[in-house]
Amino acid sequence: MKVLLIDEEIWLADAIFDRLVYEHGEGSYDYADNGADGLAKLRTTKFDVVILDMMLPLGGDLKLPNNEPDLMYGVFILRLIRQLFDNNTLPIICYTVIESPKVQKQIDSYKATYVCKLTETSFDDLFKSINAVLI
Repeated sequence: MKVLLIDEEIWLADAIFDRLVYEHGEGSYDYADNGADGLAKLRTTKFDVVILDMMLPLGGDLKLPNNEPDLMYGVFILRLIRQLFDNNTLPIICYTVIESPKVQKQIDSYKATYVCKLTETSFDDLFKSINAVLI
């Protein structure tokens, strides 16, 4: 199993990867702390699932289009992943604090799964989504 987490919070990556090892054993768990690094990893490795934050740094030379809202870097990265790599076949779980119905609709339009970080069960919900695509 190969999992890529794109999120600037390293402590969250550690927690997610610890639980992945506990539930699934050793695998290939990779981390990028910004969108550009995540895209670079996707260019060189085939992942089974991507966990993507919606409010992360762009990184590198990436620039938002003029019509992209400031906090929607994750939606921009999601769109780039779909355009550049997979045509909706790679499972992507958007794990985010954003509760906006507009953002949820955008995530759905790119055939990704939305999981809110703000609920008491969010970590378990994330793993239900991961397990649903990996099993």
